[in-house]
Order: sequence, then structure tokens, then C-alpha cells
Amino acid sequence: ASVKYKHSFDDMNAELTLTHLNADFDYGYDEDWTFPAFHPFAYSSFDRYVREVERQSINARISATQSDPSDWLLGVSFSDSEEFLLREYTFAIADFNSEYRPSSAALYGQYVFALSDETNLTLASRLERFSADYQDSEAFVEDLDDTLVAASVSIDHKWQDMLWYSTLSRGYKAGGFNFDQRLSSDDRIFKPEYNWNIEAGIKGEVGEQF
Repeated sequence: ASVKYKHSFDDMNAELTLTHLNADFDYGYDEDWTFPAFHPFAYSSFDRYVREVERQSINARISATQSDPSDWLLGVSFSDSEEFLLREYTFAIADFNSEYRPSSAALYGQYVFALSDETNLTLASRLERFSADYQDSEAFVEDLDDTLVAASVSIDHKWQDMLWYSTLSRGYKAGGFNFDQRLSSDDRIFKPEYNWNIEAGIKGEVGEQF
């Protein structure tokens, strides 16, 4: 379910979004892909994954109005989740159970500087505090707590009915846990990942059909 509320003040726009998800997933397959009598040892195996997921989030932001000579945006977001997994496998000694509880709080914003009538400089950033707790039936218990930062710098220029632009940005992916119980405890934790991106291009129309 999702609820969104918007309101326009004299000097800014406000927007609030609330979401909630409660879902059950049941996935399984016949691992041997055939009937038991086909194999000389009557091999038969089934693998099943049952998940229960509950998520909720809040996102609130304010932004400039169309009449405002400046162009800006500022927002905050919060999210929380609970994920329960049950794995039933034919050759496992016992069923596998796990609980995963991630949550995050973030502050983000963007500001567009008008360098001239044809040129704009856009700065954007996101600061997030991410935490997660994990435990499973094999006595693996771990938690993590990371501060993540993303940012971008972009410049665009209008020239001859075309928009020339370039962007330098840094993104991230939060760390977490590998659910594969065959791995060692040290290999089941992975740190946050970051990537840098450079993009440049031209936007415009070519002829009447493009």
C-alpha cells in the first residue's frame, strides 16, 4: 500500500509518501528434473524457499515552486524491513531458517545554479545511515552499521537547439550478508560498494522524425 500527499505553499512545495508491504513468497522446484525411477539409484530431490517480508518507508521532501527563480530540493527518508526465510531441502540435515532486518535513514538534496541563461550547474548529494541485523539456524549472528555518501556534479549548456551535458557522480550499494550457509563466517559478510561514473552527451532533435 502507498499513500502520497502533496501541498503547495507560497514559497515551496511539500510532498509526503508512506508505503507498506506485507508479502509471502513460496518458491520451489524439483531439483532432479525427472521421475525417481529414471535414475538407477532412484534419485529424487526437492528444494523449497518460503519467505515472509514486511517493509515500510517514509519519504518527505520540499522543493522550489515554479515561480521561484532558484531550483532546489531537500528531503529525508526512513525505511525498515523484516525478512524471514525457511528453506526445505531434501538432503539437508535440518530446515534452514534466517531473519534479516535492514533499516536506513537518509538525507538528500539538490540545487541548480543558473550560471547564465543557457548554462546550469547542478549539485546533488545523499547521506545515508544503514544498519542491518542477521541471524540463522546455523548459529551465524551478525550486524552491520555503515554511513554511506553519494554525490553528483552536472553541467549542461543549451547551444543551437541542443543540450550539451556532462556528469560526474559517485554511487553506492550497502553492505550485507551472503545467505549461502556453505560459506565460512568471514565470507558471509560483504562491505559497501562504491562506483564512480562519468557521462557526457548531447540531446536534441534530428529532422522531424527523431
